[in-house]
Amino acid sequence: MNLLDIAKSCEDIARGVFSFLPHVPTASVDISAVVAELYAIGASLRSLDGSHKTPSRRQNFTHIATDLELVVRASLRQTLRDIYDSLSRMNQAIHITNLHNAAATAAGTPIADTIAALHKRTWDGLWHYFYTQAGYSLHLRLKYYKQMLEEMSAIAQG
Repeated sequence: MNLLDIAKSCEDIARGVFSFLPHVPTASVDISAVVAELYAIGASLRSLDGSHKTPSRRQNFTHIATDLELVVRASLRQTLRDIYDSLSRMNQAIHITNLHNAAATAAGTPIADTIAALHKRTWDGLWHYFYTQAGYSLHLRLKYYKQMLEEMSAIAQG
């Protein structure tokens, strides 16, 4: 498991989620919180990677290896994949909408959808998906990951 790759994925996804801010202002607090948690998770993963690569801390790392594997590989990566898939579907819809709207404008017909509407639908879908799945928000799920990773990092650092 490459912790740096997963940290980079967190940061890439955070940038994608950040794009919701201008389009879904009513959810700006939640969006900002999700972005912050994703960056914090990335930082924790980078810290853990550094601990793993430091010979004097490698022994401490063995105490968390199983838990880290479970949290990161089994759960966090799936959560990131779910968010990434939603962002990818939204970006495809935006591309198609832009093409349709350009054609509609040229033909003088009404525009089918707006970019803001696609962002709002995607954000609402993400919120609903994670809340239905676990009974709490995506922000809270990411906060739990961050807390677990920070505790593991503290153990790895001795």
